[in-house]
Amino acid sequence: MKKPHISLLVFLLFILQGAFAQDLSKINFTLAKKLSGPFSVTRPVALFAQGDVGIIQNYVQQNSGKVKFVAGDIVSLVLPLGAVNGLIALPSVEAVEDNGMQLVALDDSMRVRNNINPVQNGMAPLPQGYDGSGVVMGFIDSGIDFSHPDFKHANGSTRVLYIWDHNLTVGNAPMPYNYGTEFTAADIDAGNASAHVDNSNGHGTHVTGMGAGNGLALNDHKGAAPAADIISVCVNWNLSDNDWLTTVADAVNYIYSKAYALNKPCVINISAGTYYGSHDGKDLQAQAISNLISQRNGRSLVCAAGNAGNIPIHVQHLHTAANDTSFTWFNFNPAYGNSIYLEMWADVANFTQMKFAVGADNVTSGYELQTMGNYYTVSQNLGTIHTDTLWGVSGNRIALVQRFASLSNGRYSMIFNIIRTALNIASDSLQRKQANLIYGVFR
Repeated sequence: MKKPHISLLVFLLFILQGAFAQDLSKINFTLAKKLSGPFSVTRPVALFAQGDVGIIQNYVQQNSGKVKFVAGDIVSLVLPLGAVNGLIALPSVEAVEDNGMQLVALDDSMRVRNNINPVQNGMAPLPQGYDGSGVVMGFIDSGIDFSHPDFKHANGSTRVLYIWDHNLTVGNAPMPYNYGTEFTAADIDAGNASAHVDNSNGHGTHVTGMGAGNGLALNDHKGAAPAADIISVCVNWNLSDNDWLTTVADAVNYIYSKAYALNKPCVINISAGTYYGSHDGKDLQAQAISNLISQRNGRSLVCAAGNAGNIPIHVQHLHTAANDTSFTWFNFNPAYGNSIYLEMWADVANFTQMKFAVGADNVTSGYELQTMGNYYTVSQNLGTIHTDTLWGVSGNRIALVQRFASLSNGRYSMIFNIIRTALNIASDSLQRKQANLIYGVFR
């Protein structure tokens, strides 16, 4: 017998009511998980905090924390987990966020499609050719093969001013970050940087070559800025709790600070990122980086758009939900773990009249309802992780559902994390029946 195809549904129901009360929450989902989880109060947590910078700095210093840098009204900091609630409670603090998104490589070809040859040759209407002379190019990626001839001057000395490897603890850690290992151009030329390697099959080397390779290896295939100085930051792709986003912001500040000390303009390339989040530039990490760019003239930053253009990870019709109940099926793929993670983002006005529920249905060989959870508004989930259980029609537990909402910068996020759970088996026949149900639920 063919197994039933059961999929997950998210229901949206418009309700007639006014705007909800102002959000009392200042934190995001992953920080709420840390605060509610079984973690030591002394565990250091990397955060961004937005608000009165002086008060935030003072609180961090008084609670055994560390301020890494300030960008506008946003402070990048590290604080013991037990002191985070006190920071959140400060009236002058508007938002506090950590990050829980996994880093993946993002990159694509660019030279011909971006008219690099005409720019380097100074074709009209350009007044001259541009090759990156007098400019620092920073690369936040998987590292660099600094021995490659394309990253050396004609006399054999390195063009790489600095390497900051987040994965190493064998040498000097740059301050105030106090992690990883920094290598200077002198270290590289003296043969003292051998501990650093491009740790992701040459991805960072490839991207740096596209950006700043000078073509000396084969007298061909120059990058966009073959005469630029190079600074390479090798990020840690496997940080616990995926705190890598704060380290990316650290890397941006690090590169800009080095270029400023040299009195040179600077452009940074980041061919890494995440497909999660709001993609609207309003999260604190994006705002902090934006503030760093605007602190000085001559700063620019570009980031790869990603490799997921043909992957249906965004649900378009939620943007045009009608004045009635709507639903979307989400299929579970065991290749990507034991859960389904849903993020929904919208302006406040677009979410205040919606209710959400999670259920599971058999959608092959006829429609058959398996389970249906309660409806919740966004405001009912602000700032706190709630956990529900989805029970099937046979009394079996299908999944646990975590739900969380936050409000910041004029938009809501509503998050559901649906975790497939084990069954209580009473007999072989029941096992076969329930196993088909549970393992078919998310197929």
